[in-house]
Amino acid sequence: MTCSQQSITVIRSDWIVPFYSLLQALSMQLISSLEPPPADLSVPIGLNESMANLKEIMSIYEASLEDYPMEKSFGRVLDLVIDPMLELVEKMAEMLSRKLDQLIFCVNCLEHVQNTL
Repeated sequence: MTCSQQSITVIRSDWIVPFYSLLQALSMQLISSLEPPPADLSVPIGLNESMANLKEIMSIYEASLEDYPMEKSFGRVLDLVIDPMLELVEKMAEMLSRKLDQLIFCVNCLEHVQNTL
């Protein structure tokens, strides 16, 4: 391991745990502010904003860790953001009375998440 790789590893270990904690706190905050789905069954504002933030985080994270394969090192970030977002979508869908509306809402949200990734 070169000196620069060692430095990156040290820096990474100093910021990664607080970074993960922040992501988890933000995800939990979004879930705690549960609201009914939009009447048109579109992607809710909170999910849209979270996915926009995730997209920005992914680009910054990828640029900062050029020596690490993103698919291996970014999995924890996705776990901390995507899993709570899917939980949020499920809880919001349950607020809809019609099964068809629930399914349409879920598909709209899942498509948005997939397009972000």
